[in-house]
Amino acid sequence: MKLKTLILTILIFIATSSVYSQFDKPIFQVGIGISQPFDQLKGGNLYNDDTYNGFRITLIDSSFLKEHYGAKTGFNVFGSAKINFDKYNITRGLITLSYNSFNAFEGDKVGTVPFLTQQGALLQNVTYSYSFTNVTIGFGLEVAPLSFTNVVSPFFNTTFNINFLSASLVRTESVYDSIKVGFGPEVRLGLGFNAGIEARVSKQIGVVLGVKYDMANLLLKQEGGGFSERAIFGKEGIPLNDEGGYFYSNLPYFGGDYPGEFKANQKKINFGTIYIALNFYPDMKKTTGKDSKSPKNYRLYYR
Repeated sequence: MKLKTLILTILIFIATSSVYSQFDKPIFQVGIGISQPFDQLKGGNLYNDDTYNGFRITLIDSSFLKEHYGAKTGFNVFGSAKINFDKYNITRGLITLSYNSFNAFEGDKVGTVPFLTQQGALLQNVTYSYSFTNVTIGFGLEVAPLSFTNVVSPFFNTTFNINFLSASLVRTESVYDSIKVGFGPEVRLGLGFNAGIEARVSKQIGVVLGVKYDMANLLLKQEGGGFSERAIFGKEGIPLNDEGGYFYSNLPYFGGDYPGEFKANQKKINFGTIYIALNFYPDMKKTTGKDSKSPKNYRLYYR
């Protein structure tokens, strides 16, 4: 009920505000940034370097999914459209679309794993590759108190975000033999906070420097799934388990198909972004001046 009320309030606000909007003064923005994960989104130990019969092996750490999501620094690309709610361009409504890819600058993890045969366990080379991604659609309100100067202004905005979260872990045991375990995509609702400085360099182009902070899973968290939704290589659509609870996973083990049972903690998916962007100010006003070549109107008077 609270979620429905919140969404309804946002829609009513956008609808009523558009009556007073300056539709001839839109702002379009595109940007790129560096994102840093926080709280349980960021990684503890994603991989576990262990020993087996005296040999060094590399497995997935049991804390993955249980305590964290193993995310490292990544990148962000985004675009947004803004409509002014007043003639001074101070208050704006906005809609934004963004994409985050974490672990983008991390190299693959190379190691060895045991391979069970009838003669015993043999070692084989293995390569792991992991990524955590988020696609966001946001609706919000922005204030730029000095925008009327058309020179430089700070700005602040808050958005209500719909987030599509997913993760992928790929294991390659030879050049051509790769197998993936996929998590999500799952929908979460959250908030975004954004602040920065915008400066016009021409009538139609501006430069923006800013920082964003996203709380991606404030609403719609889910508990871990049952045995049929266990985390195992070759399976996709596995729950992210951000609400906590019990779940099953084969990832920390080698050999055999029976998974272990784990009790997960509740996890926050929060991250910050430093970015640079370009603003575009298209002039969409309609010209209404009189045409000097148009015929003149004369009045005729009769006696």
